[in-house]
Amino acid sequence: MAHLFKLYFDSFKGLSIEVWWLALITLINRAGTMVIPFLALYLTEDLNFTLTDVGLVMTAFGLGSVIGSWLGGKLTDKLGAYKIMVLSLIG
Repeated sequence: MAHLFKLYFDSFKGLSIEVWWLALITLINRAGTMVIPFLALYLTEDLNFTLTDVGLVMTAFGLGSVIGSWLGGKLTDKLGAYKIMVLSLIG
């Protein structure tokens, strides 16, 4: 098993530090999205939301994600990636 780990890590050791940071940040971001499926359980069981209300909340989340991605892409094309990243972090 140690040999497999060594082969695995050796195949990635030539990557720059920026790539490693990007991979780590992407992992944290994707792990955070695992909360979304459990949000429905929390809303129904702990906060006593109706299934209709939970459906509306999930729909709003999905639409917000789609519209936000589209709008972010359009703004990035017009203003540049760096400015949009800074603005979204501040916002």
